[in-house]
Amino acid sequence: MGPVRTLCTVRRASTAAAALTYGLLVAGLAACGGSPGLPSGGSPIPVVTPLITGSAATGSPVSAGAPAAPGPSACSLLRPADVLAVAATFRDTTITIDGHSQNNQPPLNQCGYNQKGVFASGGITTTLSGDMWATLSVIANGNNIGDYSPDGPAIHDLGSGAYWDPGSDTVVILTGQNVLQVVDDVPVNGDVYTDLAATRQRAATALAARILGHMDG
Repeated sequence: MGPVRTLCTVRRASTAAAALTYGLLVAGLAACGGSPGLPSGGSPIPVVTPLITGSAATGSPVSAGAPAAPGPSACSLLRPADVLAVAATFRDTTITIDGHSQNNQPPLNQCGYNQKGVFASGGITTTLSGDMWATLSVIANGNNIGDYSPDGPAIHDLGSGAYWDPGSDTVVILTGQNVLQVVDDVPVNGDVYTDLAATRQRAATALAARILGHMDG
């Protein structure tokens, strides 16, 4: 048997995870080269999401009155153990976490964990890394400022209501007046999981259920 080759693949996701900044992509590229891929210290790396469509998107105030109460901390709800537990449900790929970022720009609060997937096929080992984020965006009072618009397929048993946004591969959840957006660009073997959109929906829905479990606890 010939030598095992390693291919390192870095790609840009077509989901809300792609809204993570260039600095995070660089962190993933560093991981591909052997470094841990963790963002360096200093100022927090800004993270945005294209799904913010109401007042939060423009920075307009919610009202002339008192500001809305802050939503829950995204990083208290999105936990690396849950990201890995969801990843473990996909076969034939070893998935680890190789990066982390958080961002707090009220009413938006975000947390993300970058993932790396490794699988072997035909004597070739392939590594997927660079832009494979599991992210949670919490929009405080998002329901009142126009950030919950259930125009995609409904998802049952999540919060007060939830739907799948196929244009951004995002699970959008209403809980109280807050809006949660969950993305899981899980790095799987494309030869095994050929429907990538369905794979992302499955992963994000499972991750969303775990996130909501922490809110109930």
